Order: sequence, then C-alpha cells, then structure tokens
Amino acid sequence: MTSTDPSPARRSLARFLPPILWMALIALGSSSVLSGSRTGQWMYSMLGHVGPWATPALVQAIHLAIRKVGHVLEFGVLAVLWHRALAPAPRATVAAFLLAVGYGAVDELRQGLDPSRVPTVSDVMVDGLGAGIALAVWTESPALRAAALRVAAWVVGLLAGLGVLGTVVDVTLGRPAGDVAGATLGLGALAVGLARCARGARIPTAPPPGGAAGGP
Repeated sequence: MTSTDPSPARRSLARFLPPILWMALIALGSSSVLSGSRTGQWMYSMLGHVGPWATPALVQAIHLAIRKVGHVLEFGVLAVLWHRALAPAPRATVAAFLLAVGYGAVDELRQGLDPSRVPTVSDVMVDGLGAGIALAVWTESPALRAAALRVAAWVVGLLAGLGVLGTVVDVTLGRPAGDVAGATLGLGALAVGLARCARGARIPTAPPPGGAAGGP
C-alpha cells in the first residue's frame, strides 16, 4: 500500500519554510513600502483626524515608538520560527538568536541601498532585544508560549488594521496602494496563523510510549 504521508526529508525541509517566508516579509517591510517617510505621512494623516490636538513632536514620538515595537515583534517572531525549525538540535536557541540578529544586521545594510531608508545600529540592537525576549518566553513553558502567541496575534492584527488605514489614506491621497494592501493581507493571514498556533500551544503533549512507570 502506498503511503500518502510526506517523507521525513520533505517534512524537515518544510520546517524551514516559515522563517524563510517571514524573512521575505521583513525584507518587503524594510523597503520603501514601510519607509519612515511613508508611515510618518499615515501617522500625521490619521492623528490629524483622530487627535488634532497632537503636536508634531508627540506624533513623531508615537511614530518612532511604533516603528521600534515593530522591530521587536518582527525579529521576535523570526527567532521563534527559527527555533521551531531547528529544535530539538543542540544549541537551537543560540542558533535561532544568532540567525535572527544576523539577518537584522544584513537587512540594515541592505537598507543603505534604498534612498528612502537609513540603516542604524540601534535597530539591530532592538532586533536582538526582540529575539532574546521572544526566545526566553518561547522556551520557558507551554502556558507562557501560548500567552506570547496570543499577544503576537493581537499585535499583528493591530498592525494589519493600521495597514488597512494606510491603504485608505494612500487611496484618498491618490497614491499607489497595492503594495501596502498586499502587505496588509499578509499580516492578516499571519495574525490568523498565530491565533491558531496559540490554541495548539495550550494542548498538552501526550507522553511518549513506554514513558509511564509501572507498565507491564
């Protein structure tokens, strides 16, 4: 009888697909799609309607904080995805951290080729902070893991909502909005996936066969 299950080699390769796809999404976001000037325009436009009392300095501070939180989340998720792909290999946590931070450094260097972006060392440090926090939570306990996934799902969903608002602003101002709309769809799909992973993380893992004491 022919088995329909994928081969072990194919399953092993499939484990590396999520971090690679997430790295591609980070690369898209670090292009002109989510440049500081573009997201700054969205922020000024949205707060101009929601909070006309906000001063330019306050809007700039909120904008900077949101972008830094975005870095923490992006590379926290990346580190966790690499850990899932590499575990249970020895030093999977260290390798996942180094891969995430290394990609953050490469991504900053690549931004130097884009006139709309400015590479900074501080962003790499923020990337490392996000990767370290995410790995600490992920490897601690299933309860913390599920809670972290739920928080990530809500935050990514919020970012998708902001993407919808950004798309509306671009359309209203007569600017191309296809790239932002595509990124928004990707974020929405990711939020759904993280929510499903959070539900799965709460399910206790069955003990291995023969692991219980007192067997025959």
